[in-house]
Amino acid sequence: MAVIKCKMCGGDLVIEPGATVAECEYCGTKQTIPNQDDEKKLTLFARANRLRMGCEFDKAAGIYESIVADFPQEAEAYWGLVLCKYGIEYVDDPATGKKIPTCHRSSFESIMEDSDFEQALENADVVARKIYRDEAKQIEEIRKGIIEVSGKEEPYDIFICYKETDENGQRTVDSVIAQDVYDALTEKGYRVFFSRITLEDKLGQEYEPYIFAALNSAKIMLAFGTDYEYYNAVWVKNEWSRYLKLMARDKTKHLIPCYKGIDAYDMPKEFAKLQAQDMGKVGAMQDLLRGIEKLLPRIDPSAPVQQVVQQVVASADNRQSAQLDRGYMALEDGDWKKADGFFEEALNLDAHSAPAYIGKTLAQEQCRNLHALMLKRLAECQNVKAENKTIQPEESQLSHIKEAVQKYSIPGYFEPPKVKALYEYDFSYPSYVSGRERQLEDQKQWWDSHRFLSRAEQFATGDTARQLQTEKKWLIDALAHQVREAEKAEQEAIQTLLQNYEQFLPEADAKVEQESQNWEKERENEYQEWYPKAQTEHNTYLLKQLASRFERMGDYQDSRAMADFCRNRVKEEEAAEKEEQERQSRLYAQRQKRAARRKKVIRITLVVLLLLAIAGYFLATKVIVPALQHQQARNYLNAGDYDTGYAMLEDLGKHDEVIQDKYDRGISFLETKDYAEGYKLLIEAGRNDIVLQSKYERGMEFLNGGYYDTAYQLLSESGHEDIVAQSKYERAIAMLEEDDYDSAYQLLEESGHGDVVAQNKYERGMALLDEKDYDNAYKLLEEAGKNDEIKQSKHDRATELIEAGKYEEAYELLNEIGLTDEINASKYQRAVELFAGKKYTEAISLLESLGKYKDSTDMVLECKYQIAEQLRNDGKLLEAVKAFNAIGSYKNAAQRCTEIWSGIVERKTIAAGTFHTVGLKSDGTVVAIGRNECGECDIDDWQNIIDVNAGFDLTVGLKSDGTVVAAGYNKDGQRNVSEWQNIVTISTGGLHTVGLKSDGTVVATGWNGEGECDVNEWTDIVAISTGLADTVGLKADGTVVAVGLNTDNQCDVSEWTDIVAIGAGRWHTVGLKSDGSVVAVGGNKYGACNVGEWKDVIAIVAGQTHTIGLKSDGTVVATGNNDHGQCDVSEWQNIVAISAGEYNTVGLKSDGTIVAVGGDKYGQCNVGGWKDILVPVNRER
Repeated sequence: MAVIKCKMCGGDLVIEPGATVAECEYCGTKQTIPNQDDEKKLTLFARANRLRMGCEFDKAAGIYESIVADFPQEAEAYWGLVLCKYGIEYVDDPATGKKIPTCHRSSFESIMEDSDFEQALENADVVARKIYRDEAKQIEEIRKGIIEVSGKEEPYDIFICYKETDENGQRTVDSVIAQDVYDALTEKGYRVFFSRITLEDKLGQEYEPYIFAALNSAKIMLAFGTDYEYYNAVWVKNEWSRYLKLMARDKTKHLIPCYKGIDAYDMPKEFAKLQAQDMGKVGAMQDLLRGIEKLLPRIDPSAPVQQVVQQVVASADNRQSAQLDRGYMALEDGDWKKADGFFEEALNLDAHSAPAYIGKTLAQEQCRNLHALMLKRLAECQNVKAENKTIQPEESQLSHIKEAVQKYSIPGYFEPPKVKALYEYDFSYPSYVSGRERQLEDQKQWWDSHRFLSRAEQFATGDTARQLQTEKKWLIDALAHQVREAEKAEQEAIQTLLQNYEQFLPEADAKVEQESQNWEKERENEYQEWYPKAQTEHNTYLLKQLASRFERMGDYQDSRAMADFCRNRVKEEEAAEKEEQERQSRLYAQRQKRAARRKKVIRITLVVLLLLAIAGYFLATKVIVPALQHQQARNYLNAGDYDTGYAMLEDLGKHDEVIQDKYDRGISFLETKDYAEGYKLLIEAGRNDIVLQSKYERGMEFLNGGYYDTAYQLLSESGHEDIVAQSKYERAIAMLEEDDYDSAYQLLEESGHGDVVAQNKYERGMALLDEKDYDNAYKLLEEAGKNDEIKQSKHDRATELIEAGKYEEAYELLNEIGLTDEINASKYQRAVELFAGKKYTEAISLLESLGKYKDSTDMVLECKYQIAEQLRNDGKLLEAVKAFNAIGSYKNAAQRCTEIWSGIVERKTIAAGTFHTVGLKSDGTVVAIGRNECGECDIDDWQNIIDVNAGFDLTVGLKSDGTVVAAGYNKDGQRNVSEWQNIVTISTGGLHTVGLKSDGTVVATGWNGEGECDVNEWTDIVAISTGLADTVGLKADGTVVAVGLNTDNQCDVSEWTDIVAIGAGRWHTVGLKSDGSVVAVGGNKYGACNVGEWKDVIAIVAGQTHTIGLKSDGTVVATGNNDHGQCDVSEWQNIVAISAGEYNTVGLKSDGTIVAVGGDKYGQCNVGGWKDILVPVNRER
């Protein structure tokens, strides 16, 4: 069973294996616990919980973050980060005697939405998850209560941060100085938070709501300190660290460190970039007040009435600011009605408050912030109704259609409208442009006409005005982008339509041309039909119709003449008809006269006639009428009106006569070679035999005359397919002899002799192979179905090509016939030969193409290994390292990398940090001494270390396998190195850590506020060094690169050349040249850059404000700040390595012992007893 401390009271918890929840027998609290799967993790939890219980939340958070880095699924570590963020301390509840949470770091952000809380829930089991939620609900209620109370507080101008009492309970000097400043500021009219006085009437109450309100409202914090430890006292650091986070979000806030009796460099590192005030100087108070007045103009109680009014207004402004803050907090909670009330109250205080109008808009629209409102408005514009539009064809296309109409139209038949109809196309498409433009205009109008937004825009100034304009511009730009996208889509649709129509035109052309040809045939057929009718027709009505039809044909042949001919015929027939009518009239008159004479005779003979009529009826119907009708039918036949004649004969029952007439006419047509008409009549007469015989005889005549197509058609129609087939075969054989192969093959296939085609193609193909006309040969052989011959030929050719060294051509042939095994075997054999000839690059190319064939993979690695060895032997060490690194774990490549880099990089076996010192022993273990607040000296279990470095409360070690370990401070992620691989040397600075990889690139982690970690694009680096907030790299060509803080020009190293070693200090950078001289840039307040006279130097290091150089004779030189004796090294002898910290200097002697001088506040110089420290090997420069 493991023993874990209670995170509430510190008592021991007895935990069963696998448990995630336990109950403390001392305080009775049921609580979550970490997984007990790693002893080191439990040790870190114990340290973090101890710091958190001591309210050292930032240090505790750093350890929790390190646990998360190593154990990303540890829910309890995420919960620890939550407790630190909200400053949760567990205190006794007088009512129940149990531990309850109290909040020392409140926030506007709900714990329920915190990302670390979400991670804790995600990685916890069901039981632990419930406890986390219950505790979070308690903390959330406390947070809301603090926000509620703080919202009622009047805003402060200035917050004074200081330590009230020392370790003996006596008032500190800090408190006295702070009160003097407080009195001076209040006298000038500033509202100042000074806990000694401000919280006097709050005894018995929670202080957090008032501290929270003051921190958030104050525009300036004054942080007083007369001792480093006072600055880092728990509650002092809690206040200034929280204010720094507020400053990061609100650029109008300022923190001024006010120190006395200490070095400016002894202040917290977080103050390094802040303008500080030395309160020990003469006139410090006046300087401080004047600086504050510049940042925050003072309020004078004795000012004139006008200024008093301004003070009242300022007070109202403060009340209004509180209402605005509460309103925006209500927006975050989604309480829209409550938020609207706060903003309305803010407007009562200032009717021109742009933030209040914005807030009312957000409450009305139920959005938490202005950008969310813009997103909502944009979302409402996602859907838009399409407008149907059409386009016209391009001019070239219209011209094309016009030409087609002129070319293919046929008057009276294929008229232009019909032609155009075939070119009709759907040119419609959906357009969204108008809809998008309307949306854009609607949103502009919505903004400009919005009751609250328009006023906000009217009254806004400064950041508020910029925010409004930014969000408005974002919305308008987004909508304008939609308009542009719609326009782009419309143009694409138009182009697609035009392109599709361009593709459609050839199809339409073909249809138009075909249709025109059809109508042309129709016109010709009609012409042939109407022409003989026009010659023989006597009916004027039909002649008039024929005239109209010929007229419709226009200029076709002699159509117009035929139209005139028909019209003339009409006139002739009408004249003849008129003449006939006149003749009939004359005859009628004569008949009338004769009739009068005959009347008498008629009367006499009437009876006789009556009797004769009865007898004549029978004679006419039986004899005369049929004879007349028969004669009339013959007349029609003689006149060429066969249809009418045949119909009358059929009515008279003369079918045999019809058949005989058709037979006679058919024979007659055959004699005149009008075969189509003759065959038609003979078939109708039932004489198919004569038709077949005629076609056979004609077919043979055509065949003998060489008119094969016509002959074959006639012979086929007459049933003589055998003659056709035999003729085609004989002709094909003749064509083969004349090399007319395509025609011959066609005839042979048509005659059913495909086997002859195949045999001929085979013989020709083999002949072409002999002539080396391979493409044509293979084509013929493939058509002949002789694939085996093709494969054999290609195989034989490939063999010849391989022997001739034409490998790619050979492999192409072998691949075509599927002989990949032979290709692989050939490539492998070539690779073996190339390897034997040390042509490794060519061998790799072949082997990589073989994949896993035989041992190709291993041979590739061996080739690459040999290339790396060649580079190493040629002195191209960096290229060799890259080559060895590329083959990973093959053979001893990793060892080779290590060996080569050992000769390139400067591996450190001693390292001086800010307040601790580290040494690497010859057995690969590490020793450390000095301050250990963050566990930076907890390195006893480190093994196989080959390089060490130390920074601010941080120790980093490089292991022999290229991985990195770290211990100590991790607030900014500077310890997050567990994932690093292939590292060859390391360096750690103020708040960041850098590693040089075996491929010459660089990785970095930690604080990047000045860009000190922006090293991802560095290449060909052979050495690295880190300063306070900068990183320096030495390139293989002796030049230097640098990134990060450059306030003192410490990064101005781009013109350096011939450099062999580098060192980065807090404000300066030094470089060792190949001739043993030294160059330096950067801050030189203490003379740290005075190295111009140094000679015969073989190693350099840069401390905080001093520089150390190791000479070739084992002595050491130093320059710069010596307030702590860190430069007292002139007596040193037999030194082989050096390191410089903040205030101390360490040297390694040739016997493996250590010497040290300088600041020893935490015992960091107590290294006299160290022995067997690893002496570094000489490096190749």
